[in-house]
Amino acid sequence: MSYLPLKQAFRLYQMYHMVQQQFILDFLDTRPEVLNWYSLPPSNILIVSRSDLAALTGLVHVSFPWLYFTLAEVDSHQVNGWMNTQVWDFIANPKSSGRWGE
Repeated sequence: MSYLPLKQAFRLYQMYHMVQQQFILDFLDTRPEVLNWYSLPPSNILIVSRSDLAALTGLVHVSFPWLYFTLAEVDSHQVNGWMNTQVWDFIANPKSSGRWGE
């Protein structure tokens, strides 16, 4: 597994809403690779991690092999839109929840 030098935000999008989002969130809570997350129901989750994109993709796919999803790095300088301040803060300054001593 590769690790990034800094925490990075990623966006997990599950297509067709195949799984209850809470089921995915409960799984993410068990993974030390996932330092934090922000739920954007019904199909999006922002994730903070030091792991790289390939590692996180593999983690999700192995755990949910039937799930169609995309996972993308979120660069705060390359994203725009209309969301609440908490979402923009989460993207611009990804932080650990402290769960894993990070």
